[in-house]
Amino acid sequence: MPVRPTLRCLREDLHLPLPPASTSLDQVDHPLLAKAGEQFADPDTPHERIRSIDDVSCSKSR
Repeated sequence: MPVRPTLRCLREDLHLPLPPASTSLDQVDHPLLAKAGEQFADPDTPHERIRSIDDVSCSKSR
């Protein structure tokens, strides 16, 4: 499962510059994000959608 950090996580927690809009957030290279990706890559790891987030939804066109 690819790890896609939030923009707030990139800016405030990881202190990284925001990538260009053409870069997918799951392509950001950082050791913490790599570790999170490894942890949740196992299909037997339980996953649950975060339902309490009610921010504006964004979509991208192809």
